[in-house]
Amino acid sequence: MSDDEEKQSTEADEGSQESMVHESAPLGENIYALLIAEVTQAWTRAFGTDPQQAGKDRWLTVARIIYAIVLVTAVIAMQVFLLQSVSTKLCNPAVREVREIYDKFQTAIYGENTYITVNGFHRGNDGAEVNMEGFRALSQDTKVAICSVPLSQPYFTYTILLIWTMTCLAEIRRAVRLLYATLISIPTVTYVEEVLEETTIKGMTRGMKFFIGIFCFLPRIAATMLLNFLGCRWLLSTVSLQDLFLNSLALEFMVVLPELLYNTFATDRGQKLTQATILAGDKASSPKGTSLVVASMWVFAALIWVYLYMVYVQQVLPGYNWDVRPVCRANPEVFAQETFS
Repeated sequence: MSDDEEKQSTEADEGSQESMVHESAPLGENIYALLIAEVTQAWTRAFGTDPQQAGKDRWLTVARIIYAIVLVTAVIAMQVFLLQSVSTKLCNPAVREVREIYDKFQTAIYGENTYITVNGFHRGNDGAEVNMEGFRALSQDTKVAICSVPLSQPYFTYTILLIWTMTCLAEIRRAVRLLYATLISIPTVTYVEEVLEETTIKGMTRGMKFFIGIFCFLPRIAATMLLNFLGCRWLLSTVSLQDLFLNSLALEFMVVLPELLYNTFATDRGQKLTQATILAGDKASSPKGTSLVVASMWVFAALIWVYLYMVYVQQVLPGYNWDVRPVCRANPEVFAQETFS
């Protein structure tokens, strides 16, 4: 085979595959990345075969990894506390209020042609005829409150929940990508001497992978998934479309807690170590278009989850009849702007 033919053959082979990771990847800059960097350094020193290296600055090494664990624990504790507070102090009162508003709407437009849900609120029977006069007889404030229920504006609400879900999925995707790079792509080694090459992580022992998986990835992914669910519930129970938009912005700070604590409380030495520590590149290749397929899967996951949550999963308004929107559209004067002379 000539040199030109060999070159063309090589280019064809390279064109049919794409590398998942082209070069060594950084850990990122958050509390979890700091813990990974500290664990690899401390593990190598503590369990290395060199007794002088293991004994040198032993207490300082232990203090550094304990400090990293404390910061990770603080992130988890704050997220758990905030999640519990959102559920009990924000979600539950808001859910009760929006259920009472929708109950007034159901009794106004269906009268006695209703049934009682397991939560003790009225719902219109299947096939029941809507009484527009009953809706018009309500006070203006009540009509505005009814037409401000998030599910009364499904397209706007879907967009807000989609943005919130994408925010959470971005965090989950970063965690999954780092999980793949550290626990799957990086080879499992027997000796700690094989873990580091200067500041590049070339491999990890089983103990390191287990420790990092339990303290880094499990709480990070679980907390973000739970936060997304409770956030969707809180947003769907908001009694004002304006508050719906503002609450979606307020929720985001809970996702950035790992970065916030890292930038605020991590030592300068810890930040430099995290920035300097990189993961060895993955030389494995996959069929062309794999990255596009993976990205599309994340897109479809967000779109489908929000739809399923609004239509089937949500329990803010169980038995929701999707009848507020047509009634409010038939009465545009509800949101008529005041005119000033």
